[in-house]
Amino acid sequence: MSRIGTNLASLIAQRVFTANTKAINQTLERLSTGYRINRGGDDPSGLIASEGLRARSAAISAALANAQRADQFVTVADGALEEISGMLVDIQGLVTEAAGAAGDEGAVKTAQTQIDALVSSIDRLAGGTSFAGSRIFTGSFDYNLTGGGTASDGFASVRVYGAPPATAASPAKVSVQVVASAQEAVVALSAGPGGQLMNQGQSAVSFEFSTARGAQTLVFAELTDVAVMRDQINSVSDFTGVNASLSGNLIVLRSTDFGSDAFVRVREVENANTGRSFIRAVADNGAAIAGVVKDQTDAGRDATLTVNGRSITTQGLEARFVGNGLDLAMTLVGRGANSFNQAGAVRQFGITGGGAAFQLSPDIGALGRVSIGIPVVNSSNLGNSATGYLAALRADGAASISGGNFGDAQAILDEAISQVSSLRGRLGGFSKYALGSTIASLEVTLENTMAAESAIRETDYARDTALLSRQQVLMEASVQALSLTNSVPQMVLRLLGAA
Repeated sequence: MSRIGTNLASLIAQRVFTANTKAINQTLERLSTGYRINRGGDDPSGLIASEGLRARSAAISAALANAQRADQFVTVADGALEEISGMLVDIQGLVTEAAGAAGDEGAVKTAQTQIDALVSSIDRLAGGTSFAGSRIFTGSFDYNLTGGGTASDGFASVRVYGAPPATAASPAKVSVQVVASAQEAVVALSAGPGGQLMNQGQSAVSFEFSTARGAQTLVFAELTDVAVMRDQINSVSDFTGVNASLSGNLIVLRSTDFGSDAFVRVREVENANTGRSFIRAVADNGAAIAGVVKDQTDAGRDATLTVNGRSITTQGLEARFVGNGLDLAMTLVGRGANSFNQAGAVRQFGITGGGAAFQLSPDIGALGRVSIGIPVVNSSNLGNSATGYLAALRADGAASISGGNFGDAQAILDEAISQVSSLRGRLGGFSKYALGSTIASLEVTLENTMAAESAIRETDYARDTALLSRQQVLMEASVQALSLTNSVPQMVLRLLGAA
């Protein structure tokens, strides 16, 4: 070049030097911040994708924290229920022990004192158990029912453990229909005409009455009135599980319990008149079936129910339904004016909300929200309207052992223990399957989402350190080139000197 007004080589060197400076500065920024994208201009599309993934990671992290918090809630509830279950078992032992010492008033009184203390402890523990300031077993997390579901509607108990989102204006409706009623086991004794045990002048007759609860043998002399026989049978019903009633000269023997697991067996243990039998099978219409029978057994029948048109699993009068977002257990009233145990009977009620609800999905909505109902747990609610409630075991209660009500007390305890065990099982299932699987899934999802965001946004140090080495060489080369291009115009002086 022989012109000095415009040093084109220098301009080129300057442009390259500026570009190299910008490139090395960008690489140094990436290496120092740890991010490949520090501003929108670094990678516009990558920034959009990484911001979306970052927001998703935040939502997943929050959902994971919710699930872990829910698991802690369930752990606190289960710990309290474990203690309550242990105290119920202790009461069960005291009742059984006192029943064996029924003639020792001091022993029974001591056992009653301990039962009173344990019942009070159950109420105190249940009332004091809380999580994050909310008491767990006082009804704060129970579902709200409307329009039925009580003893007057034919339900000894209704416990809702799960329900779809609902409000008072838009309740979740439950319709229960009895397709076939539950039945007790039934056997009859036909004493004979005149309302007395007629054995043709032979000796007394001894009968063994037994059910799943136990067995007892009673002896009746000839000419014993059927009303006396009924009363003697009922006097040991706590031990046998057999209730007797009169239908004319017929003594009808029914099992205390309903369902296919219930049975009544009546057996003649001793009767000198081999050609005469008092035991009768009972037809479906309630009539006794004639014939010489020395040993007769009958089994009950489970109820057949539908809930919202779907058949459900039953055991006697107890039923459970899971489906369409509902998880509930119910016990029908089997006898009495409020009995719902009649074929064709229909009862309806609504669920208007409640339960302990947890958002376990990063996407807000009904599908990501789960809930579980925790009913009131105390002595006034453990049990049901048919058997009675735990509070009745206190010294002034209708099922106190000081009053000799050992059978009633045991029936109440069996129901209470079953309820607490069932609640613990449901909480355990909720923790393991709903929460445990959700936590594991969210952890994996969070890892993968953060990995995807990291691949887009963060610095690849292996790549950028190698790039930095190249850029440093180019930077030094551009500096040398700029220095050389700036010295080129000085060569024109040599031309002037030559002239």
